[in-house]
Amino acid sequence: MTPQEYCAVLERVLSAIPAEERQETVRYYREFLEDASDSERQALGTPEELAARILAENGVGGKPKNDHRGAIIAVLICTFYIWLPIGIAVYTVFLCAIVCVAAIWTALLASMVVCLFAGALTIPQDAPTALAAIGIGLICGGVGIMSLPVCFAAIRAIAGFTAFTFKKFWKLVSKKKEAA
Repeated sequence: MTPQEYCAVLERVLSAIPAEERQETVRYYREFLEDASDSERQALGTPEELAARILAENGVGGKPKNDHRGAIIAVLICTFYIWLPIGIAVYTVFLCAIVCVAAIWTALLASMVVCLFAGALTIPQDAPTALAAIGIGLICGGVGIMSLPVCFAAIRAIAGFTAFTFKKFWKLVSKKKEAA
């Protein structure tokens, strides 16, 4: 892009500032670009990027951001008796789901240990019953081991969703004003 094309785009984008100031700025950058090296030209960025920096320096940015944080906090305080029990109930259900998934997996592995131990103890008295107990123990262990990735995935998904919603809520409530 030639300095003239660059400055034409720059002048068009800087239409929010007064005409004299805009012409002076465009003249300055046209002279700069005619004498600048390639690396200096690249450091300026696109005409739109340069114009955004110039407009920000002159206090002419985009629309001012509406910060509704105070209103949001007021609504949350006034309605806490509604959302607090619902939130506690939802997170309690998630916690119960994690406990249930972990309990199923733990019960399968505990059944494996008990059946294998009982089968090993009853071999001298009753071989068919001992083999059945060992077989049931191996089945429980196999199902427990095969379900381990599913259990971990379920626990991770539930915990991840819980953390995600908590972070979103915290970000909403404790949003800090950005420096302009």
